Amino acid sequence: VYGKIRKGGVRTYIESTGDTNKYLHMIIALAGHEVAGIDEIYINDEIVTLDANGLVTDAKWNSKIRIRKHTGNETVPDDLLRVESAQITNNFVGVGIAYLYIRLEYDQDVFPNGIPLFTAIVQGKKVYDPRTSTTAFSSNAALCIRDYITDVRGLGDSAVNDTTFSASANVCDENITLAAGGTEKRYTMNGVINASQTPGDILQQMM
Repeated sequence: VYGKIRKGGVRTYIESTGDTNKYLHMIIALAGHEVAGIDEIYINDEIVTLDANGLVTDAKWNSKIRIRKHTGNETVPDDLLRVESAQITNNFVGVGIAYLYIRLEYDQDVFPNGIPLFTAIVQGKKVYDPRTSTTAFSSNAALCIRDYITDVRGLGDSAVNDTTFSASANVCDENITLAAGGTEKRYTMNGVINASQTPGDILQQMM
């Protein structure tokens, strides 16, 4: 994931616990790497509000859903899942995987159509900026391309010309005046790469 995008994920774990399967636990993997942040959560097509404990406070969901965000830098499993599950051990961490832990409490009136759709606004992969020697979130197109070329999930090639990439990043960061007012950066990248594609096809799409 590069830049910022609303996306769903892959359901990698599901388990029911409690008397008469009161709770349904799910893990939805959003990215196969650490991300800079997970912002708004959507249930179906509506943004929902979470309290400090992750409970969805919107009246429609009647506090029957709890969501916890994990950006991929964790060293221990989600504590709620670990406590309530008989299967989860301390090894169930999900190292380097950005994911949502979701717990649904059974209520036929709240979930008449079954499990709803969960998506999130994801701030994507942190990328290295040779201009500042820092690694942080950025949607700068040149920096995202540089990251893919050097990353082990991409070309894994460290022999890049950072002078050229620095110059390209400066061009991408130029502010362009919009006809409707305000400005935006000249070139940004906000999207998802599927690792099953060939590097050549991916780089062509990125360019």
